[in-house]
Amino acid sequence: MKRELKPINPSILGSAKVLVSELITNFSERESWNLAKILVEHITSDAWFRFRTDPERRFSDLEWNLWQELSGRIRRLEPIQYVIGIAWFRELELEVGPGVLIPRPETEELVSWVLDSAKDQPGLEVLDIGTGSGCIAISLAVELLTPKVTAIDLSADALYFAKRNAAKSQALIHFIEADAAELSKLNLPPMDVIVCNPPYVLESDRAEMNTNVLKYEPELALFVPDQTPLLHYISVSESSRNLLVPGGRLFFEIHELYGQAVSIMMEERGFVNIQSRMDLSGKTRMVCGTNPS
Repeated sequence: MKRELKPINPSILGSAKVLVSELITNFSERESWNLAKILVEHITSDAWFRFRTDPERRFSDLEWNLWQELSGRIRRLEPIQYVIGIAWFRELELEVGPGVLIPRPETEELVSWVLDSAKDQPGLEVLDIGTGSGCIAISLAVELLTPKVTAIDLSADALYFAKRNAAKSQALIHFIEADAAELSKLNLPPMDVIVCNPPYVLESDRAEMNTNVLKYEPELALFVPDQTPLLHYISVSESSRNLLVPGGRLFFEIHELYGQAVSIMMEERGFVNIQSRMDLSGKTRMVCGTNPS
């Protein structure tokens, strides 16, 4: 009687090469290899260089089953952050999933600007509007000196992740499920700093966006009508004038085409000392204004 042979799982490096060959129709070769590398390290809990030096190393049965499942999701262009359930932001490892916007590098630069402006000031009252994963609120809660941080979002799904991420980072944050348009009804204390990264992608930009963003990330956190691109900026600016203490500052992340428009809008609503900053790509992506004394 012949003994049935158990299938041998393929090599890890070989499986990664196959995945890369399928991804390069949608991503660059470098991006494809980066996705494969992240997935391999996530599944094996081992460093990528070990597989480069041991090209014959194979998946265990459990790892192979997980590789098949998760690589299939990547082939369907689901964002790698959703596939592995993790997004990195500054020094934070955040839990993310469908229903919450994946943090972007530009937002890290916005947080750096806030920190630079508020360093060595203990006990600041800080408000994060549209907190999403909690990336801004948590970063400020752990990096500022004993701040009192409040974070709001309209999405219960987003707040689920934000609360879990705050607990993981031991960040003390007061979370509120609310619409940013109703700030005046929330009975909030006077704020020293307000930060807002609102939806700012124009509906007409959909055609130029990647499938992995359009198909999987929450539209609520992304898009605004072409006819009213400053919709959320106007609402938050008007509410913030009454909420900020004299000398308090409002920080926005913005669409690269609307830096001047946002600055003018804030000036028209009474803000002073309005400044803008470029990101590392040389695009104007941040604006800040001060509530007059």
